[in-house]
Amino acid sequence: RLVTLATPYPITELKVAKDYDIQVGMVYSGESKSILLKLSLRKMAREMQRHDLLNLTISYIDAFTGRPETRQTEIFIARPQIQPKEPMPIQLDQHINRYSAAVAITEAIDLSKRQCFSEAQSKLNSLIQRIQTSVSAKEPYCQDLVKDLRECISGMNDPCTFTTGIHSAHAYSAMYYTERSTGSKNLSKKSERNERSDS
Repeated sequence: RLVTLATPYPITELKVAKDYDIQVGMVYSGESKSILLKLSLRKMAREMQRHDLLNLTISYIDAFTGRPETRQTEIFIARPQIQPKEPMPIQLDQHINRYSAAVAITEAIDLSKRQCFSEAQSKLNSLIQRIQTSVSAKEPYCQDLVKDLRECISGMNDPCTFTTGIHSAHAYSAMYYTERSTGSKNLSKKSERNERSDS
């Protein structure tokens, strides 16, 4: 059964813990969108060569023909009697860190709006510690992610810093939800473009 669906896209529950409809919106050529999910698997009495996990149906409009299209696929795994211990895939860990950052920043913004600055900073610091001990901690993406979280923390010291800090925090959260690069890179490029346009 599905335990968690972690995505900013609209979800319709068709059957509790079983069947869901997710609207991911427009997807451009070369673009990818990820949906993180957590499954709970029942204990098996014997080894299984194939354990079906998910049936996926993707419906979309072909931009070239204008016709509706549907694609289906199945996801399954083998269930040996002794499950080997495998490390968390780095790419998956990065996605978890990315989504966790989006959620944590959004929650920290809400706390700061209520003048709970210490609690907001503590939430982001806790996430930084978790990212730094994750398997993808040394990846450039996650190192930039930590820098962005620290910038958010610096903008949540008091009402004065939050007046400007809220804008970058909202921008970072939106970037992580929509899977763009880390905010430090995107916002620095935006700043450079603004400086060139002013000169």
